[in-house]
Amino acid sequence: MDYQLDNKYTDNDEARVKAGFAAYSEDKIGVSRRFKDWVVRGEDGLCIGHLQMMIVGKDGYIKSLWVDESHRGEGLAKFLMNAAEDFAVETGFNQIWVDTYSYQAPEFYKAYGFVLECEIPEYQKTHSRIFLRKNLC
Repeated sequence: MDYQLDNKYTDNDEARVKAGFAAYSEDKIGVSRRFKDWVVRGEDGLCIGHLQMMIVGKDGYIKSLWVDESHRGEGLAKFLMNAAEDFAVETGFNQIWVDTYSYQAPEFYKAYGFVLECEIPEYQKTHSRIFLRKNLC
C-alpha cells in the first residue's frame, strides 16, 4: 500500500476522526461519543467565548473553555459553565470531568464545585496537569 503524509488537517478529516473515535467507543464500551458546543458572541458576531463538552454515555468532559482576553472578568466563563451544567443535569449526567493546568484555572473549577482527582506535577516545565470531577447525582 502506498501512503501519503501531510500537515493539511481539514474539517472533513476532523469529522472522520471524531466519527471513528465515536464508533470505536460504542463498540468497546457500549456508548457513543459526541460533542456539544456553547458559543458566546459579541455585538459584531465574533466568538468571544466557547465551551466544548465531549459526551460519553452519562458523563461530560469539558474539552475546552475559552474567553477572549478582552472579555475576561465579565462572567462569560461562568455563563458558559452554567449552560453546560444545566444541560448535563437536564440530560441526566452522572458527572462532569475537566483537566486543566496549574497556570490556567484550577481554582475556578474548584470554586464551581469540582474536586481534585489527580495531579501530575511538572507536566509542562514547572506546571502541573490537574484532573477534576464534579458529581451531579
